[in-house]
Amino acid sequence: MALKKRRATESSGISKKYNSSVFISAAAEEHFVKTTLSQSLIKERGMQHFTFSDETHHAIIKDRNWYEFVKKPNAAITNIVREFYTNAKFIDEDIMTVRGRRVSYNIDAEDEYEYLTHEQFDVEQMTQRLCNGLVVWEMGHKDQLKHFKAKKLKPECRNWLHFICARMMPCTHVSDITYDRVVLMFVILEGIPIDVGKMINEGIKKAIEGGYHDGLPWLHLITALCAKSGEQWEPTEEFLQPKYESCPRPLSIYQCVRRLEEYITLSIEHDVSWRAASHEWFKLIAKKLNIPGDEFPMFPPPPPNPFNAHLHGLGASDGTEMNDEGVPLAHGEGASALRARDERKDA
Repeated sequence: MALKKRRATESSGISKKYNSSVFISAAAEEHFVKTTLSQSLIKERGMQHFTFSDETHHAIIKDRNWYEFVKKPNAAITNIVREFYTNAKFIDEDIMTVRGRRVSYNIDAEDEYEYLTHEQFDVEQMTQRLCNGLVVWEMGHKDQLKHFKAKKLKPECRNWLHFICARMMPCTHVSDITYDRVVLMFVILEGIPIDVGKMINEGIKKAIEGGYHDGLPWLHLITALCAKSGEQWEPTEEFLQPKYESCPRPLSIYQCVRRLEEYITLSIEHDVSWRAASHEWFKLIAKKLNIPGDEFPMFPPPPPNPFNAHLHGLGASDGTEMNDEGVPLAHGEGASALRARDERKDA
């Protein structure tokens, strides 16, 4: 449902002087000074290019044609953004004037995005897909699902969470994951169509009405839309660079050791199978050449695989229980102990 906007009004019918080259009315200029000028700004961010080496990320970006969308955005012009939100509050359309230029933020203008259907998703299915272990939701008004702690997310989902919280549903904190962001992460990973354009359009309207408590969102998108309409600005104006790009969490030392173990084990197994196949080929050749079997040279036995031994302290093959980060748990620190410790921290 479209959000209502207040029209510009002049108090007591008395015309007030205002900067007509920037604001559409005296009320807009007054709102800019009293409210918009003091509001914080939520920076956007991109996704680092080396993330594409991850097959899952690359497949999602390729299927949705998001190569441009995930790139690092250009710098935002803070005054342009504040003037945009100020004038939009007093106009009942998706097109407004910013410094004499007509700027549109309707769905067609944000044509780099796709459609999100309004479907009911199974909460348990979503949390199983995105999270490790049991998820405890905090309930909101009328027992609606509100959020849960981000530490429950699987590692491959955290990168998308940071990207979503900066480009799709901007916020300044990611420690709590709301239901809307859970749905968005789920549909991204499952390949469900997304109407990000409509979602951003409604989000901008919500911000215009003061519904974004964290600050003004989509700074870099709004600056890009203004630039597309031919808007220009002075080089002395304040430029706001985007946040550092979202990137996967680096592997821990224990995860690196486990990956190295798997790689070397695979190499040894390949070498053993190659030796066995070569031995069979030589036996066939010897048989064809009528070479006696006792004269046939034998390959020396392969050396023992050192990684089959217990790696004490690493928990790689001795059955040691590991946490979500791949770090071995201390003696007696099982899943129940970890949950109890997390509950004490939350309290």
